[in-house]
Amino acid sequence: FVTLWLKRFCSEAPFLLLICLCVKRNEAELSEENHRRKQEKQSMEAELQLMKKERDTFELLVLEDQHREEVAALKKKLQWFAENQELLDRDAGR
Repeated sequence: FVTLWLKRFCSEAPFLLLICLCVKRNEAELSEENHRRKQEKQSMEAELQLMKKERDTFELLVLEDQHREEVAALKKKLQWFAENQELLDRDAGR
């Protein structure tokens, strides 16, 4: 029985060795690809954070511009009201 098993094992050993080598190579390739994907993910996450920061900065600039325009419009109205009040006061004094 041992002899029969030994003959069979020896005849299949090169095939098993070949399979083992293929599995090891595939494992190494997958490990390398996994490492590359993790680096890509980190790079993309960093780029996303930068894009979010740029977006937030842009939105802040837009809001500042809107605020400046609103303040300018309100100052113009206030000036009109002040001038109008001066005219009314002058007319009331006649």
